[in-house]
Amino acid sequence: MARKECSKCGVEKCTSKFNKDATKSDNLASCCKECKRRSYTYTDEMYLRNKRNNLMAKFRLSLEDYNKMFDDQKGCCAICETHQSKLSRSLAVDHSHTDGHIRALLCQQCNTALGKFKDSVDMLEKAVGYLEKFGE
Repeated sequence: MARKECSKCGVEKCTSKFNKDATKSDNLASCCKECKRRSYTYTDEMYLRNKRNNLMAKFRLSLEDYNKMFDDQKGCCAICETHQSKLSRSLAVDHSHTDGHIRALLCQQCNTALGKFKDSVDMLEKAVGYLEKFGE
């Protein structure tokens, strides 16, 4: 099995322990995956910058406007009312796929459910009828 020495820790390791890098002559990164992972720390500042950029790029929504919506909803999903502290991900920005207007903040499950029902009130009413007929 081919081996390579890591440029950071100096340990010779199996080449599978290195990321691919087409710019290198051997097509492998100079430092191992473990050293690369150790050198990268995701700071709160980086998180906020990325969140701010993503909100603006996807929804034309400022972080301040997101935070106001969050506060207005008391940190809870607008549908199931689960608080952010009980969720593994941030509340998602729900928006209309036809005209793009922003509706509210939803947990991932509620946001995905609306998407699966194609934002159709008719389909959701049929689902309610189904659950009333066959539900527990």
